[in-house]
Amino acid sequence: MFTISDYVLSVVANGTISQAARQLHLSQPALSVAIKKLETQIGQPLFDRSTTPLTLTPAGELYVAKARQITLLEQSFRDELVNADEHLTGSLTIGGAFISVAYLLPPVLRQFHDRYPDVELTLLETPFPELTRRLLDQQVDLGVDADRFLHPKIDAVQLFENHILLAVPDELVPQSVVTTFGYSYDEVLAGIDERLPIRRLELTSFASLPFILMLPANEISQRTAGMFAAAKFHPQVAMTVNQQMSAYEFAQQGWGAAFVTNTLIQYSGEVDGLHFYQVAGADQPRYVAVAFNKQRYQSKLQRTFVEFLVQYYRHQIDDGAAGQA
Repeated sequence: MFTISDYVLSVVANGTISQAARQLHLSQPALSVAIKKLETQIGQPLFDRSTTPLTLTPAGELYVAKARQITLLEQSFRDELVNADEHLTGSLTIGGAFISVAYLLPPVLRQFHDRYPDVELTLLETPFPELTRRLLDQQVDLGVDADRFLHPKIDAVQLFENHILLAVPDELVPQSVVTTFGYSYDEVLAGIDERLPIRRLELTSFASLPFILMLPANEISQRTAGMFAAAKFHPQVAMTVNQQMSAYEFAQQGWGAAFVTNTLIQYSGEVDGLHFYQVAGADQPRYVAVAFNKQRYQSKLQRTFVEFLVQYYRHQIDDGAAGQA
């Protein structure tokens, strides 16, 4: 059963009354009337309707802040009731990029569900640039992705480390470079860590190659942009894509070099005609983390799931599978 504060918060999260109405399973006129009635009772408008998406007026900012406080108190109350019984119930919405949703989370969610079968789980594929916004707007409870959450209201718990490698078609570099510096798929599968010799090349060694780049909002693109700047050259752009999975696919087709993580390489299966290179100056290691809105009340269910994730990947690392997690 939704309350009027739920209506307002949904409009804030969705940006328009029409989208909020769809989420709430209401007609747009019914939602508009309900909010207008509330504004009449308050004596001030809550939304500036001259902007798209809608923005809050000062009165709206105050109302939303108080509504969220009430929501947190209600969540805290329900959680304290649940704490009296170790039997976990409730719902949990988790967001993550394609790799998290397709590869990282399914095995751990299977184990979590087996242990807590009465918890309703929702998994949303959410590109990294949108994940912070969804955490802040409370559209997701937790996010699993790289730990580059540059927002003061977002906190993260590191789960495991991975590495950014440069995937290069063998046909684009001399065989001597492949033999001396390239890592094979089997070596990446074994783990890019102290178990393997470090074979790094300067990024300038690949300056003549075409590159498959990702859009600037992509987290890997943000990291590698600094590498190109430090190397003092602008890459030849063969293709621009929005996620590393696409970049990796084009690299396999010989379009050019692409920055990808060892996690993606390991989960994507064996490839031929492609080797992987550690590039000097890369922002390493890169950590995968579970993130949450630290200004939002963390329920027992959310805390339990975070701890479950931490323990799951700790066991993976202890079993010698850190790079395969």
